Amino acid sequence: MNYIELINDFERWLETNYLPISSQLLWYKLIALFNRCGWSEWVTVDNQRLMALMQMKREATFIQCRDKLLEAKLFEFQKGKKGQPNKYKINTFKTVVQSVVKSVVYPVVKSVVKTVDINKHKLNETNNISILTNTSSSDLDTVPTHADEIKIDGLAEDVNSEKENMDDVMFNNAKIIYEAIEYLWNSLGLTKIQGINNARKTMLKARFKEYGKDSFDKCIENIKKSSFLRGQNKNGWTITFDWLIRPNNYVKVLENTYADNKTNNENLIQKSYVKTPTITGKELEDTILANNDLDKF
Repeated sequence: MNYIELINDFERWLETNYLPISSQLLWYKLIALFNRCGWSEWVTVDNQRLMALMQMKREATFIQCRDKLLEAKLFEFQKGKKGQPNKYKINTFKTVVQSVVKSVVYPVVKSVVKTVDINKHKLNETNNISILTNTSSSDLDTVPTHADEIKIDGLAEDVNSEKENMDDVMFNNAKIIYEAIEYLWNSLGLTKIQGINNARKTMLKARFKEYGKDSFDKCIENIKKSSFLRGQNKNGWTITFDWLIRPNNYVKVLENTYADNKTNNENLIQKSYVKTPTITGKELEDTILANNDLDKF
């Protein structure tokens, strides 16, 4: 599951769907829990914990917020048995679109198709009567079936277009996207950032354009796997956010250049020692006897 992509999908969904602010907050809190749980299929959490995260006192109010999410089909819900917490499962926005198509669009399309078939049948009957009575069918009121077929095609095109737009997740300037990036970076436990200014936004948009929307998540995972980037090197240097988003540095982290492996560790060990000149056994013996101080060796 891609955290940023999921949030971006949600923000796009909100542009055409209504959801109370409190229910939006609950969505974000649940998604954060899924992220902490490694995106397991189901997450078990009780009402009291979610109410504390939302700073909400009345359970009845919380249940109303949750019911709005369930009505919108954003989550699947299993009520816990007596004394057991409830379980939640994320519905991706592809699932939400498919659900809307099945529950709203399909019945409309079927209804229109049925109407077209009836009209065609009536038209055929009228034509047969006209032939038998030598009257023209042009004087009769008929529904133009071609127009109905065009409406059906247009409806199908709209549905396909909406699904394509939902799949085509693009980076934008929405505040929540930058908050998600800030959250992911700060979760590393390194030097925290307090926000993303315009200069950082410009750098980030350039990196996303070059390497795709999933690249930042990949960089975060690679940093977790690199002891060098997290300060375990001879200088004690640690990666910073601004260092990461520079062009040359970003691609190195993305390609896992600093991953922990045997070669990197050997290089680090070799660089940590001061090179000493090679001397013979006799020269070493003379040096020790001359200094008469074995502790130094």
